[in-house]
Amino acid sequence: MDKTVIHHAKNGHPGMPSGNLPLRSGVVTYPVTGRRQEIHETYGLWLFSCQRGAVSAPKLAIQPRRFEFYGLSHLLKGRGLYWTPDGGAPVRYGPGQAVFSLPGMIQDYGGDGADYQEDSLCFTGPVADALRAAGILRPGIQEMGMTRRLTPILDLMAVPARDAQIRANLLLQNLLIDVHFANKPAAGGRHATLARILNRMAAEPERWWPVREMAEHCGLSESQFRRVFIAETGLHPKVYVDQYKMKHAAAQLVSRQLTVLAAAAEVGYADPYHFSRRFKQVMGLPPEQYRERMSLTGPPADRI
Repeated sequence: MDKTVIHHAKNGHPGMPSGNLPLRSGVVTYPVTGRRQEIHETYGLWLFSCQRGAVSAPKLAIQPRRFEFYGLSHLLKGRGLYWTPDGGAPVRYGPGQAVFSLPGMIQDYGGDGADYQEDSLCFTGPVADALRAAGILRPGIQEMGMTRRLTPILDLMAVPARDAQIRANLLLQNLLIDVHFANKPAAGGRHATLARILNRMAAEPERWWPVREMAEHCGLSESQFRRVFIAETGLHPKVYVDQYKMKHAAAQLVSRQLTVLAAAAEVGYADPYHFSRRFKQVMGLPPEQYRERMSLTGPPADRI
């Protein structure tokens, strides 16, 4: 195995051997590319490169890389391998998880013995820097769910019109904040396994979670799980799931201006009539009226 040691350009710490894959010498730097529009300068966030459903072959070696921008790779199919020079052996991850890269950091990721299919996006600017400073943008592997949440952003990026670029910016910021809260470390005292399942709910709002399945995920009996869940959240599990879905749909109706049909699908409802009836019961207004009223005052918090 290649035992070359890679030195981190920023802090001088040596890299670590890459486990079962050879570690190539040198660091490949990827610069910011493409033409920036005036709106990107004014807004402070530039989305400049993306891939939709791109497939790459499994990695044969670790190639240290440095991006001069922020990168987001959402794994759709296959298995992933993530490496940093200070992290020791590469970390493996699977579909539904994403790798976040920050400007200047040295890392590598790609297929782990299988093809790697991803949606990806590159961006930069002072807005991204502010999100990083606030702890919202963090490097490494994070849960993002199996919904292809980059797709509406990529669709808007392809439209050069100013309004489309602004909406793409807003959707990206909403996504980054959603992922931050879904992966936020649990507050002191929270049951660790319960925190993970709450994060999964946030990352996969379309999924329906039977109490039995949640209890099994936590390694508890159904009665034990109900007691822990109610103690931690103040709500019965079914009530929590129901209210979370409606609040998530409400946020998407306003921030993304989804149709009722699309909002219903976003939270796992095949029947928009059933969704609309339940939405009114929880939120106090039918979806269309809620979107119209809240568009004037701002979207609700997308969590309980």
